[in-house]
Amino acid sequence: MGELPLSRAISAALRASRCATRAIVAANLDTYEAATRLIVDLDRMVARNATAPPIALAAGRLAELTRDAAAIQLSTMRWMLDL
Repeated sequence: MGELPLSRAISAALRASRCATRAIVAANLDTYEAATRLIVDLDRMVARNATAPPIALAAGRLAELTRDAAAIQLSTMRWMLDL
């Protein structure tokens, strides 16, 4: 005997829900990546335009640190979620 119609409907709804959840998570990660890129670009701009060498050095290092930390976070999340 085959699956009951209600059981099939519930299974289909669960599959659709999982796909929608993955899409939302992927969109959130993409947004986080874009925001991080914007912050890194801003830090690099400050580093290029700073007149005091300590400020330029600090802004440049902060840009590198932000970029590397975000890359690790994004890579780990995409690996864990198999995106």
